[in-house]
Amino acid sequence: MSSVEKDHNKVEVKPSHAKDKESKYVIGANRGPLAPPSGDQESDIARAEYVEAADSASTQTKGKKIKRHFRRFWFCYVLLAIILAAILLPILFVFIVPAIAQDVLDSSKLVITEAHILQPRPDSVVLTMLSALNLAGFSVQMDPMTLGLFVPQLGPSPFANLYLPATKVHGNTTLGVTNQFTPIINQTSWQGFVDNAVNLGVGVVGMEGRSKIHMGKLHADLNMHKEVPSNALNQFQGFAIEDSTLLLPPEADGTNLIANATLPNQSVMTLEIVSIRVLAADGDRQAYNFQGNTTLNLLSGDLVIGNATINNLIIKPGNNSAPVRGILDLHKIIQNLSSILQSQGEAIKNGNIELTSIGSSVTYEGVTVPYYEKVLKNLTLKAQVPIAGLILNTIHGINQRNGSHLLSSLNLTDSLGDDTSDSLKSLNHTRLVDKLIENYGRP
Repeated sequence: MSSVEKDHNKVEVKPSHAKDKESKYVIGANRGPLAPPSGDQESDIARAEYVEAADSASTQTKGKKIKRHFRRFWFCYVLLAIILAAILLPILFVFIVPAIAQDVLDSSKLVITEAHILQPRPDSVVLTMLSALNLAGFSVQMDPMTLGLFVPQLGPSPFANLYLPATKVHGNTTLGVTNQFTPIINQTSWQGFVDNAVNLGVGVVGMEGRSKIHMGKLHADLNMHKEVPSNALNQFQGFAIEDSTLLLPPEADGTNLIANATLPNQSVMTLEIVSIRVLAADGDRQAYNFQGNTTLNLLSGDLVIGNATINNLIIKPGNNSAPVRGILDLHKIIQNLSSILQSQGEAIKNGNIELTSIGSSVTYEGVTVPYYEKVLKNLTLKAQVPIAGLILNTIHGINQRNGSHLLSSLNLTDSLGDDTSDSLKSLNHTRLVDKLIENYGRP
């Protein structure tokens, strides 16, 4: 017996369960027991090459089987793909694509770029409202849509509806209406909108509507719900009355006061104001009217001293300057000068007259506009009018109209030095006003 056979016989045969545990870690364990070495090296090499060739043939056979399987059953797989597509594509079109489009709309920013409120009547206005919408990454055709406008803090009930035409939305697109006759469908909500527009620095208007969009052959229903902030009128901060001048003698219609009023508008809104009547009071009240031909009084405290009017005013974005024409009862002012000066004490110390305006009544084409009237009755506007400027403008105007030096004609030159502006500080103002009224106070 050879030494190889002796060693082979000495191999310990382990239990089968031990063999099973170890076999999974042995490479080639599935090939079965190895044949005993033949002692012939060439024979061993040939046997190894045969095994490798057999493995390769087995792999090729599996590939052929798979190909043969698909060649036999391809129709079944195509049918299965069609069935899956029939199930999944409607889900994609009905749920996934609309959900993506809705998410893009919800996350997009809507900005009001222009708004006009024209022809205000108790139950309607003519409205222009344009806004910019950017649906990034989408190009869609939007069907006509009814867009309700509401005040968020008052609930979703709309005060008016905008009827938007069909629009193609691609990139940054303008949506809105121009000169649309707009009935007011909720007076409470509309009053809240007007209050916010006049009194707040930044107001918020809600927009809600539903429309169908088209993306090629795809269609989806979208809901628009936006709360859009926009600059408001901020109580006309910066309101001023400038270039005040008394017309002595008055004009034929009784006008004896002219000035320029500045109404700042920091918003994108344009308001049509056909005629404004202003109550210019030196005390604590002055009525200020947005619309119509209402006659308002000029007050000093509770004393009526005249009225003033601003005609044909349209308030646009930016500073709006408009001429003021008024009628002052100068005799009544002189008779009550003591109480007027007392109420104006602080302002006079600074060389000014303080005019305070509070709304009284508002009409358009002879009909009261209640929503403007209500907001203006709660709005107080104050302006500081320089006294020296008023007097100098008045004297300059009289000199131009009469062609002579006013102070000489009033025999007041002894009270003044060479510099009229400086000398006015020491002039007896009561004497000057008395002389003005005596000589020029009547038409």
